[in-house]
Amino acid sequence: MLDAGGWFGETFRSEPLPTLASLGALLATPSAEGSTGLDLEIKPPLVHSAAEMVEAVRAELAQPVWADLVTAGEIVVTSFDPEVVTLAIERLSVPVGLLTAATPTPAEVPELAASGIAMLMTEQADVTAEAIAAGRAAGLRVGVYTANAPEWERVLALGVDAICTDDPVGLRARLEDHL
Repeated sequence: MLDAGGWFGETFRSEPLPTLASLGALLATPSAEGSTGLDLEIKPPLVHSAAEMVEAVRAELAQPVWADLVTAGEIVVTSFDPEVVTLAIERLSVPVGLLTAATPTPAEVPELAASGIAMLMTEQADVTAEAIAAGRAAGLRVGVYTANAPEWERVLALGVDAICTDDPVGLRARLEDHL
């Protein structure tokens, strides 16, 4: 058996490798807190082609366990890889976002929006109010990765639409405290 947790500590030894199917089952389970959404990132292909990666995600998201989440718009597929993004836009039934290490300038945003993406996800330390405004003007949602407790206040004040975090429970509590 493969061990996905032993590296983290003895308590986590023998933790099975997560699969998309197990994640879908977990997310499909009703929660009193509601959904947190899912940013399903397709990493740049190393072994399989971009087309094979996108097809595998398409086949998985077609499974019944994902139906309610897909219908509710709770899933976005993102990638840094332009070929993956292009193929995902063409072949997937969910919004597709472009991950960027550097926030595009406001002048670059309309061209990105014209590519068919639904979301721009940028590094949290680099996001600007101007880029968020340009994204919204172009019809895009703008999110950040990976923002944790010290960064939440700044990115929320900027008005981002989504936050990828290592602490979804903490972020949910932060958001609920200020509603």
